Amino acid sequence: VSAELGYAISNRWFRLNLSGYYYYMHDGNEWQQFYNDDINSFSYNSLTGVKKEYYGVELGLRFKLTSSLDVIALGTYSEAQYIDNTNVYWMSSTTGEVKQEICHNDGMRASGTPLTAASLGLNYRIRRWYLSLTGNYYDRIYLSYSPNMRYEQNMRNADRYHEGVWYVPEQAKGNGGFMLDASIGKQFQVAHHPLSVNLQLCNLTNRRNITTGGYEQSRSNYSVVDTESTGTDNTTKKRTYNFEKNAKKFYAQGFNFMLNLNYRF
Repeated sequence: VSAELGYAISNRWFRLNLSGYYYYMHDGNEWQQFYNDDINSFSYNSLTGVKKEYYGVELGLRFKLTSSLDVIALGTYSEAQYIDNTNVYWMSSTTGEVKQEICHNDGMRASGTPLTAASLGLNYRIRRWYLSLTGNYYDRIYLSYSPNMRYEQNMRNADRYHEGVWYVPEQAKGNGGFMLDASIGKQFQVAHHPLSVNLQLCNLTNRRNITTGGYEQSRSNYSVVDTESTGTDNTTKKRTYNFEKNAKKFYAQGFNFMLNLNYRF
């Protein structure tokens, strides 16, 4: 199920686009594979009956201050999340045994993109010169969540179930922030053909702590101690390193630039 509603207005000096959207998906399937510490084997995991919803608002605005100078503003605020827990079937690559689980992923967000973003820029044109300065802001950047960390049995092992209440780990997030970009260009005539030169300057403030993506580790914070030989159930032992609190993150490049030359003949 999907729906979208938009509004647009435009005249000589002003242009605005405002839209909202909603998308609902159910009975989806997702796959994941990773090394499972609990069984000391590679495991294949199938999530079935996945339910998700996506919704948000988007704004685009362009205003001409003068015939040569424009202000451009863009923004979005969105949600993209699971709306119910999911059935899981996982298989050990060593034994081929298939087991069923419940993954408590209700409320987990989509990863790989900021759910809040805004941009404000100035564009200036004069005598075949083109200059722009743009500030961008990013926030609510979620990392790819680990289903394994939220399986019911694994949460029991991690002591996250008390008196009928599941204490589901919060989804890891990355750092948002502000980034400043600029560009300058010029068009020439060379041998009666146009030559365009454009220099793009990215991340002028050299912000390298902004997260561009990442994922939670699927390794356990505990070790399973096999006590089968003693006739008792398996027990768990906490590890020194906390995998749950140390997600893998990717970060934005520092200051960088690119020079483009375009000659048409």
